[in-house]
Amino acid sequence: MIRALAFAVVALLACTFPSAGTSAISWGVGLGQWSGAVETGYDRSSQTTRSSVASSEGSTQRLRESLRVANRGFYLLDPRLLTGGLGLTLNLNQSSSQGAGGGRLSSQGIGYSFDATALAEKPYTASVYANRDQTQTTQFFGGRTEGSFENRGLQLRLTQDSILKDWGYPWFSADLRLRNEHHRDTTTVFDRSFERDETRRTIEFNASKGYETADLNLRYQSNDQSNELLPQAHYRTRSGGLGYSIDFGPGRNRHFNSTVDYTTTSGITEIKSLTANGSVHIDHYRNFATDYSLGYNRQESGGFIGVRQDGSFGFTHQLYANLTTSASVNGSHFTVPGGTLNQYAGQLNQRYVHRVPGDGLLSLTWNGGYRLNNNQLGASTIQVNGERHVAPAGPFGPGIGFFLDQLFPIAASIVVVNATRSLPTTVGVDYNVVAEGGRIRIEPIFGSLNIFPGESLDVSYDYQVDPSLKYETRTAGFGGGVDYRWIAVLFQHQQSDQTPLGGGEGRFLTSNRTDFGRVSLRGTAWGIPGEVNASHTRTRDIQFSDNIRDAKTEFEVRGSWRQFDGQGSVALDHYVGTALAFDRRTLNAILTWRVRNNLDAVFSANANDANYATPSRKDATRSVRGSVNWREGRWINTAFGELRTQSGTGVASVTVFQAGGRTRFTYGKLSLSSGVSFDKAVRGGSSSDFMHFDVSLVRVF
Repeated sequence: MIRALAFAVVALLACTFPSAGTSAISWGVGLGQWSGAVETGYDRSSQTTRSSVASSEGSTQRLRESLRVANRGFYLLDPRLLTGGLGLTLNLNQSSSQGAGGGRLSSQGIGYSFDATALAEKPYTASVYANRDQTQTTQFFGGRTEGSFENRGLQLRLTQDSILKDWGYPWFSADLRLRNEHHRDTTTVFDRSFERDETRRTIEFNASKGYETADLNLRYQSNDQSNELLPQAHYRTRSGGLGYSIDFGPGRNRHFNSTVDYTTTSGITEIKSLTANGSVHIDHYRNFATDYSLGYNRQESGGFIGVRQDGSFGFTHQLYANLTTSASVNGSHFTVPGGTLNQYAGQLNQRYVHRVPGDGLLSLTWNGGYRLNNNQLGASTIQVNGERHVAPAGPFGPGIGFFLDQLFPIAASIVVVNATRSLPTTVGVDYNVVAEGGRIRIEPIFGSLNIFPGESLDVSYDYQVDPSLKYETRTAGFGGGVDYRWIAVLFQHQQSDQTPLGGGEGRFLTSNRTDFGRVSLRGTAWGIPGEVNASHTRTRDIQFSDNIRDAKTEFEVRGSWRQFDGQGSVALDHYVGTALAFDRRTLNAILTWRVRNNLDAVFSANANDANYATPSRKDATRSVRGSVNWREGRWINTAFGELRTQSGTGVASVTVFQAGGRTRFTYGKLSLSSGVSFDKAVRGGSSSDFMHFDVSLVRVF
């Protein structure tokens, strides 16, 4: 069927446009460049799941045929009036399944693409577009995603050369964008699946007015997102902002910049936020400048209203080319229900550089600071709404996650929302909450269908403060280094001490010490330059009242020489506290070997061990991965293998093995590609095997 349709389309085009070089026909239509492709493919997947109580098997095989035809660069009447592109994709899928819900299924799919721009060479242009794609991807963490994506939009643009310039309004531009996106897909990870039917509607408007020495910007965005299969995931955001900047003063040596932004968010998290900032930079002399800033933020969520006001002043001075001095003072006033938090601080930094014999460069740095905090609250908790984080990029496991920004959060108050897909998540199913003294780390769980690597997460929670504590923080640091062409040595020390001055218990105060050292070697071997860096970092934290100690040591090596690029680090973390004590060791390493111009190999290893004495438990993760990529003539090939293990006290151990490869061969307008993958996961007493094979043949014309 698909082949007959392909020949029919080609014949119709040949009859309608007998000459490939035809550029225009009688009714004023100009053709662009035609292209197309015919594809046929086959894939087969099988899955086996076994446990102590039940087992299941299933397999799916599918035959795919498709035809794609496109024309780029067509126009109506005149290329300056309307130009665009048009494409059509026809798909025929025939599949059969064995196992639960098995049977035969035939489906047809239509994909299309269309875009057109009116008056492209004019200062007022309009563009429309619409497209639909059927997608099929294999996730690197295991599993497959199949679905469709539809996208439609309109863009109106006004450039600075518009008629407004002749009316006395030069340097004005504006841009209006409307788009509607529809995602519909199913993600399967071993024996679990997740369906999404999501619609997103967006309106964006930006306008800019330029003056001789100033700029004015206006922006607005509206975003509505809904999931038909999950009504509670409806998400709506409205945001608008105004920005103004100007250069003024003698010689235009003063620059003023200001912004005002307002955002409302409704859905799982309800937030209203107003932010206003202003700053002035003054270049008094070539070697002396000052900076001033004021800021205001008001946030409202769930009955909580917080208002923060802050201001700062600073200067930078350079004495000749050797000594650079910078200093600043700042203060903030934070009003929350039940009281206020005030902070005042000052900082001084200096850096001295000088040439030394042997064509080397000596650098010395030192700094000092003082901060005063005064809490006047009627309650001991403060609310945080929608704190933005990103899920780790690599495989999930114990010890892999991110810390919340505020110290001493209350674990029971934590709510995590997937901001990328507007999905609520569940503790113990999608993520774990791990307390380490005054900090909390969020660890996404391997196999979660609501949190994928790299997705944005909004975290809301309450954190504890001492409601009547007044305390000071003193900071100091120094460092130095020498840099020659072949060797560079650097050392830095930084410390801070917090001391109560009145009120409260001071149990939330922490002092720390950090030492950092690095040695760099550079040189040329056999005409090839290279560099190796080795560094050591040691950090020690001491909590004021409970004498809680946290010591971290990290060794890191980075190098590049000839065909090798690599980096590795080993970190040791020792924590002793009244309610928690642990030792953790972390190893990360990656090596890239360029065997020759058309062949490279990448090897990586990760390990994390945590032994908790209080309370007694152990967590461990291991991961090793190797991949090879090579090109030989018309062949492009890749292969990989990965093994991950996770274990811990009181939780089922997990072992995941993945291996696969893909090859592609191109000969003229004909291309052949094929891939195979195998995934095996063992969780406690259950296991899942997943195998996939696909092959496709494409002929373009």
